[in-house]
Amino acid sequence: MQDVTDLPFMRVIARRGAPDWFVTEYFRVHPDFSLRPHILRSIHENDTGKPVFAQVIGSDVPSLERAARQLAQLPVAQALAGLAWQCITYLSQATTPIVLLALGVALQPRARGGSPQLLAMVSALKLLVCPLLMWELCRLAGVNGDTRTAAVMQASMPTAVLTAILSAQYGMDGRFAVRAVCFTTALSVITVPLLISLLR
Repeated sequence: MQDVTDLPFMRVIARRGAPDWFVTEYFRVHPDFSLRPHILRSIHENDTGKPVFAQVIGSDVPSLERAARQLAQLPVAQALAGLAWQCITYLSQATTPIVLLALGVALQPRARGGSPQLLAMVSALKLLVCPLLMWELCRLAGVNGDTRTAAVMQASMPTAVLTAILSAQYGMDGRFAVRAVCFTTALSVITVPLLISLLR
């Protein structure tokens, strides 16, 4: 609310029971605007420990873009952007170790579930039939070169760990899914290099 939800108001609310986040008063944006200092105080002097969202209002698009750029230049905004980017970087670096850990947990050769014949059929479909079908689809679609090779290799990959996770999550035959992950991964040591040699 204009001229009400300022920094002193936020501090009072924070002492009585802070919300998850605060919103500033409106920055009224027009071609001749400037960011009002007393509203900026609600951002860079905020000591409530809660996020603060800046509100802008106006109809002039270039002015709105200029206001967004000016707000993004505030030290607090730059620090939050840097922190967010660092968190995303850490998550991306953790992807491979987490996948390897999940794969190690899923590889249980002694897991019971499904018949050997069904497991052999699933392995053959995943490691042999799928890449052959992808090859034929690429041929019919006129896809050649590295694109075709990448598509066929992707189709030849073993059963993903996610299959076992979803099977357990939704009450399917999770034990058989684990065996499928285990055996197709083991067999792919033979089938994938063979396929690579054929594609060259």
